Amino acid sequence: MNDGQTGKILNDSIEKIKGILSIIAKISTRVDGLEKRISEIEKLNNIYSPKETISDEDKKEVKEKNNLNFGNENQENELKEENLDLKERLENLKNEKIKEIEEKDQRISELTEKNTELEEKNKKLEEEKNEKIDEIKKLSKDLNQEKDNFDNLETKFSNFKKGAEDEFLKLNGEIKSRDVKINDLNFKINNLLREKTNLEKNVDDLRREILSKNQSITRLENQVSSLTEDVKNRDYKIFGLEKDNNELKNDKNNLISRLADFKDLEELEALYSEYLKIPENDREKYDAILKPHLGKDMFLYLVTTKFSNYKDFLKNDFIENADFYAVLVKIYDYVINVMNKEYDEEVYEFVNPEIGERYNPISQIPSSNSVSNGDVARVIVKGYQRKRDKKLLYQSIVLLK
Repeated sequence: MNDGQTGKILNDSIEKIKGILSIIAKISTRVDGLEKRISEIEKLNNIYSPKETISDEDKKEVKEKNNLNFGNENQENELKEENLDLKERLENLKNEKIKEIEEKDQRISELTEKNTELEEKNKKLEEEKNEKIDEIKKLSKDLNQEKDNFDNLETKFSNFKKGAEDEFLKLNGEIKSRDVKINDLNFKINNLLREKTNLEKNVDDLRREILSKNQSITRLENQVSSLTEDVKNRDYKIFGLEKDNNELKNDKNNLISRLADFKDLEELEALYSEYLKIPENDREKYDAILKPHLGKDMFLYLVTTKFSNYKDFLKNDFIENADFYAVLVKIYDYVINVMNKEYDEEVYEFVNPEIGERYNPISQIPSSNSVSNGDVARVIVKGYQRKRDKKLLYQSIVLLK
């Protein structure tokens, strides 16, 4: 909004306010006339009071006046009502106009403030405009200076260009000459690269061969190390076997010396021969502890020292009517007799249950194919005890029924 538009709005508002004030003045004048007329009518009513004594003529005159007054009263009432209506309308109009004037004043104030703000902005814009004009003038001056400088540079560049073209022609000739040399060098380089590739291939072949040889050497070293370890282990085993063999020889010699006075060696030889007649599959686990291949003397020694294992085998391996079981029982009885020969008098004696007696779990063990309880039907292996105190050392193996 510019200054002309703001001034026009202010003038229009002022003219409207003047028109409103003129209307208010006219209404006030009319109201004043009505009030004056009402006052005159009231004065006439006061002059002619009905309490006074009057003549017939006066009565007639009064009557006429009353008629006139009645008409006047009606007119007065109408005027009063009209006056009240006018007052109310005037008051409403007055309030409306006052409100409108206040709104106009508010609008005028806002427009005045806006106009002031616009004037300040316009002033700032004018100042900025002047600054820009000064700046443009300065830039124009600088531009002219730069133009002069550019013209000078253009002249210098033209001279430089001419010299550069001459230099370029000279260098181009040198480049062509060098290109020939470069081609020769490239040819030589390619030949060298081919030779290098062949050499690298030979080197790779040699590396692979070296790697293969190293792997072979490593395998051989591992084999040598393993063989060396095996030799050490075998040396240890040989040493252990020699030690065991020496111990067995010593034990054998001790046993032979202990049995020097024993006269039943023929029985041992017979039992040893009968044992060897048992099929190898049937006596396999007995061979593991008795080692019959070492001879009858070692056989007797081992059955004595491994007697506990031997007794357990007898208990678990009893099979009724087995042909070879009787030989194993004979060996068991023979060992008990040999053990008694170690002392000056007999130390052990057999415990032989009676057939038909009741099973005694303290001194008897049922065979593996026997019932768990009942009467003794057969004595498979006799137990034995110490002779002096009757302490049971091995239970009898019996078949129950």
